[in-house]
Parts: sequence; C-alpha cells; structure tokens
Amino acid sequence: MPIESAAELQASSTLFGKECVDANLAFYEQKKKNPHPEACEAASKDVLACWETLRAKIKAKSEASFQAYAECLQRTGNNLKKCADLHEDLLKSFYESKE
Repeated sequence: MPIESAAELQASSTLFGKECVDANLAFYEQKKKNPHPEACEAASKDVLACWETLRAKIKAKSEASFQAYAECLQRTGNNLKKCADLHEDLLKSFYESKE
C-alpha cells in the first residue's frame, strides 16, 4: 500500500525511526562522505527496502490502528498531542503483535 498523505508519513515516522535506524545511519554516513546522488544510491535503496518491509509489517500487524492514527493526524492538522492515545495504540499493536 503506497503512502498517500503527509499524515500517513507522520503516523509511520516513529516506527520508521526505530525499525530503519541502521539503514538511515548508513545513508547519512555515505552522504557525509560523498553527497553526490550516485554515491548514495545503494544506501538509499537500502532505506527504501527497509521502508517497504516496515510498511508490510504495519499492514500485517496493525493496519487498523495505523489508519486510525493517520486519520486523526489528518483531521487535526498533524496535532500529535490530540492523537497521542492513537499513537500509543499503534505502537502497542505493532510491537505486541505475534504476526
């Protein structure tokens, strides 16, 4: 399922930051060494692959709570405070799921 909104990107950001930290760090380290886009191509593909794997896990483990959180963010103009309970629900469903 492709990301279609800023709210969905925001909804996934905490999970992405935790689950894809190694790929992101490798990308930024490569970019510091050589900022030319071609030099970072392999590292950027690793980040994208991590994202695609994470999105599949979100869909399998906690799609309903993800969508509820994303919709709350959309409705409230990305107000994290107003959607905090739904964010906690997402994290709980993602990390406690057996799938």
